[in-house]
Amino acid sequence: MVLFAIQGFDGLDATAVDRQFDWPSRRDLRTLKMGYFEDNTPIDERKELQVLGELGVKLVPIKLPSKYPANALTVILNTEATAVFDDFARQGVTEDLNDWPATFRQHQFVPAVEYLRANRVRTLLMQEMQELMSQVDLYVGGRDLTIANLTGHPTIAIPNGLRKRAGVETPTQLTFTGRLYGETELLAVAHAYQRATDFHLAHPPMEKALSEAQ
Repeated sequence: MVLFAIQGFDGLDATAVDRQFDWPSRRDLRTLKMGYFEDNTPIDERKELQVLGELGVKLVPIKLPSKYPANALTVILNTEATAVFDDFARQGVTEDLNDWPATFRQHQFVPAVEYLRANRVRTLLMQEMQELMSQVDLYVGGRDLTIANLTGHPTIAIPNGLRKRAGVETPTQLTFTGRLYGETELLAVAHAYQRATDFHLAHPPMEKALSEAQ
């Protein structure tokens, strides 16, 4: 519903473009190539990959671009956020902004030369991601939200079970990242994965919390 509402050029934002968003997806999941990242766990012991394999997607091992320091490029995000919230910084607004006020103050002093250099590296990173995404339709996992933020690739996060920490069960997530303007396929895979599992049905024991509140 949100994508239907915000897709397309509205005449107010020069960076917005007209690209059609179709839902539900007409794409057969068995025609999709999905990248995944190899680790020390055998592929047949990784439950998320087992589910995806059963859905019919073709799993392809990939590696994220590593030639350029993506984390260092957060100076771009922080500098642009500082420009957007310049009035807040100058007025000393801090309420409900967590750690951002300190970021706003700090990035008032980023040299224009450094900002431009970072954007040149960002362009090179975008080219590397374009090469990667020419090999797959989307990929699963990766811990790469910094890269996706800089390159514009859409990512969706969905529930993926619970993990105990200090005796308390906390939710875990699984991310899927798609091609530029590939939201349709991205949502189709996420929806199919969610239907094949029951992680999204788990919820905190609210009955106990409500009874204690009374």
